Amino acid sequence: MVKSISFFDEITVWWDRGEFSGAREFSVFANGKQALITDKTHITLGDLCPDSEYKIDMYGLSGGKVVCEKSLRVFTQRPKRRIDVTAAPYFAVGDGRTLDTVAIQAAVDACAEDEYLYFPAGVFLTGALELKSDLEIYVSEQATIQGVADLSGYLPMRPSRFEGVERNCYRSLLNFGKMESRGGYTSRNLIIRGKGKILGGGRELFNAALDKPGVIYDENGPQNTAAVEAWRSRGRLLEVCNAQNVVVCGLTMGMSASWNLHFIYSKEITTYNCKIISQGINNGDGWDPDSCEDCAIFACEFFTGDDLIAIKSGKNPEGNIIGRPCENIYIFDCKSMGGHGMSLGSEISGGIKNVFVWDCDFSDCWYGFQIKATKKRGAYVKNVYVSNCKLSCVLIWAVGYNDDGEGVSAVPVFEDFHFKDITVTGTDYFIKVKTSAHKRYIFIRGFDEAHSVKKVNFSGVTLLKEDKSVPGIETEFVSDITFKNITDKTVG
Repeated sequence: MVKSISFFDEITVWWDRGEFSGAREFSVFANGKQALITDKTHITLGDLCPDSEYKIDMYGLSGGKVVCEKSLRVFTQRPKRRIDVTAAPYFAVGDGRTLDTVAIQAAVDACAEDEYLYFPAGVFLTGALELKSDLEIYVSEQATIQGVADLSGYLPMRPSRFEGVERNCYRSLLNFGKMESRGGYTSRNLIIRGKGKILGGGRELFNAALDKPGVIYDENGPQNTAAVEAWRSRGRLLEVCNAQNVVVCGLTMGMSASWNLHFIYSKEITTYNCKIISQGINNGDGWDPDSCEDCAIFACEFFTGDDLIAIKSGKNPEGNIIGRPCENIYIFDCKSMGGHGMSLGSEISGGIKNVFVWDCDFSDCWYGFQIKATKKRGAYVKNVYVSNCKLSCVLIWAVGYNDDGEGVSAVPVFEDFHFKDITVTGTDYFIKVKTSAHKRYIFIRGFDEAHSVKKVNFSGVTLLKEDKSVPGIETEFVSDITFKNITDKTVG
């Protein structure tokens, strides 16, 4: 599988490392001329001619010898006319004080398919914006689209899905598509790119959402029914619903009052070369595909107040009834700079399958990689492949939190997980004891004897330990598990 994304002067190509068997690096040619040699599984070629065809040839190399090759043809786009949001007739101010919502929304509404919306240097303060199909937004390097911290800027509420349940929420800063759990893809072709920033209302907006009568919450989340209601009504930074073909690239994004990039019932989502930040925000996930298919994220850095990446598909029993899985998700060349880690779950009631993770460094976070669900969820997580990654921990386990609401009779099925050539550094988070004797490396726990985790394979694993006598692998309620080439390596 080889995929491409093109703009008028740039082409990005990415491919699945697993399909280039034996290749350690790649030699890439454009129109017969070598562009670069890389050990990554993606390239970006710039300074190209618009409206032109390029033949891309990729050669997988091992020891300097070609072991496999693939080719494709890609066309750059025709140039689009720039629409500056600060120019007539919109006159957005961009001074960080003036509210530019009306001006920016007018520019969005008027932007034609052969035009793109351009944000020059400045801080553009805005409330919620409604995007449309066939729209391209470019945020320049010195520009920031800054969400207001006033909840009124995100009214009226709109149908959404949060923590697996469909409900009304405050609008997100950027909203694309109308949510319909049984509908098809009604919005298409959105590009948000550039070198600038898109930031939400941050902790101030988070506090405003929770500052309501009767709400009780602490660092562990909502502590009563009123708090749960307020918690789940928060908007996101970017919310995409029932959409197809969405590209987000090059930007620094984050500081939402809750999750940052949330994709619901959507297809063909690609995010790359972004930095996603939300430190200090409770439940501040980075990138969450929710009952989506054919999604990819690569070359991104995360510093988040919760999961870096969280793959979801709804909560029991509603998620089981809707039954829309999250599938064919590709995550590669991403890095944690803080945050909790990458998760599959805990909302899995529509099912999760075919998740591929490679060339990632998730060691600088509370845990590296986890698969989790409560016994109530039903459905499944299966066909997960993780390779050539550095992780602080591997967790596959039944959990007890986020377990409110009615359950279903079927216990989730966890099966067919493969970990190859990974390094595990260990984490202290789950027991909060900062000693090497209590580090956790690989922990797998099924739901009970009759509902175990099945078909798990670890091959080529290095456990980085301060003390080799510390157990590195713990399992309970697991069947058909294999370990091959496991190495304890003393560090420190």
